Amino acid sequence: MPFIGLGALIAVFGRSRNQRYFGNGVVGFGLIFLGMQTMESAMYFLRDHKDLFLALGHNPVLGVLAGTAITMLVQSSAATIGLTMAMASQGLLPLDAAVPIILGDNIGTTITAVIAAMGANRSAQQAAAAHVMFNVVGVCIFMMALPLFKLAVSFTADDIGRQLANAHTMFNCVNTLLFLPFVKPFARFISRILPSPPTAASYDPVYLDRNLINYSTAAAVGAVKDELTHMGEITLAMSRLVKTAYTSYSEDLESRFTNMEKGVNTLNRAIAKYAAEIWKKRIPDGLSAELAGYVSAAGDFERIGDHYENLLELSAFKVSNAVSFSPQADIEFWDMYDTVDAAVMNAVGAVATDDMQQAGTVLDTLEDAIDHKEREYRKNHIARINAQECDPERGVIFADVLSNLERIGDHAHNIALVVRDVIEGDHRDRVA
Repeated sequence: MPFIGLGALIAVFGRSRNQRYFGNGVVGFGLIFLGMQTMESAMYFLRDHKDLFLALGHNPVLGVLAGTAITMLVQSSAATIGLTMAMASQGLLPLDAAVPIILGDNIGTTITAVIAAMGANRSAQQAAAAHVMFNVVGVCIFMMALPLFKLAVSFTADDIGRQLANAHTMFNCVNTLLFLPFVKPFARFISRILPSPPTAASYDPVYLDRNLINYSTAAAVGAVKDELTHMGEITLAMSRLVKTAYTSYSEDLESRFTNMEKGVNTLNRAIAKYAAEIWKKRIPDGLSAELAGYVSAAGDFERIGDHYENLLELSAFKVSNAVSFSPQADIEFWDMYDTVDAAVMNAVGAVATDDMQQAGTVLDTLEDAIDHKEREYRKNHIARINAQECDPERGVIFADVLSNLERIGDHAHNIALVVRDVIEGDHRDRVA
């Protein structure tokens, strides 16, 4: 009860979102122990019917099956373990009968992963299969050494409830250590029984699993963030193609860029649609604001892609009409491009890792540098036209290039603001 009261106070009066989440966790922790105490008192009447549980003590396999079946029904190994500990504490289950049930709980708990993987992508199905195989093989190993395992457990504590808790911990720790040397062969085995489909040359959503919306809205918002990072990585690839186009333009390059640009548009629509489904769940205000920031950042990435498309078209026009920049304009172009590219790279990195330092680089350094260079280079450009060092046709292209690069910098600034707001929990107005 003290845990529940303390957690409730923190959850209600916590100043930050993390403090309130911590309070909710403490409440949940307290409820687990309250539930175990309630189950223990509820099992008292069964002390006069011990014969119902004698079969489990004589046949460990029945105990494993019982633990598996019950955990599958309630979809919570914690509840089944708590029930087993309560029954053992009332003298209904000896250690010989309770340990196999604890082992069966570890198999039954895999049902949650199996259900979650239904209708999901192949990677999720492989993860669920690995979870099932890990626990089933581990239980088989421990059943072969059951007498030794029970003996080891009996030495860990005097109270049977603690012995069973230690048995659960020992199983998972030892089983993990046993599997560690065989991780790569185990992964190959899972890939063999559930082979991955061939990777398609497309830019479809990777992380937006709709099952997450029903199981955990916080995890679903995390998936939006991962997809946003994926979107940002595509825009970086688009930037590299545009950079190449200004030195050696080709139709193949244009075709690859077009696929990427379509992919960015697809991801922007997919993120907006996925976010709308999350919002239907009436999520907490803080999480809703974070999600809104990610949707806004997706729109910024989409507009960055549009500006890169404009730059590619200007490059194509430049090549087809044999237009070249003056030596000074060429120097200014590459300086401006590299500065903008650094802003986009830092914005993507900030989204991926919640890195305030990278976000700050964009907000405090690169944004001002881009604006300053755009004004300076446009002024230099006008001076060259007036001095007849640059013809009007080249002048139009150079001016459009500067304008598009400056707008890309603005959108990178918007994305960095989103990251800062998510970290600080303060969602301010952004550049339109």
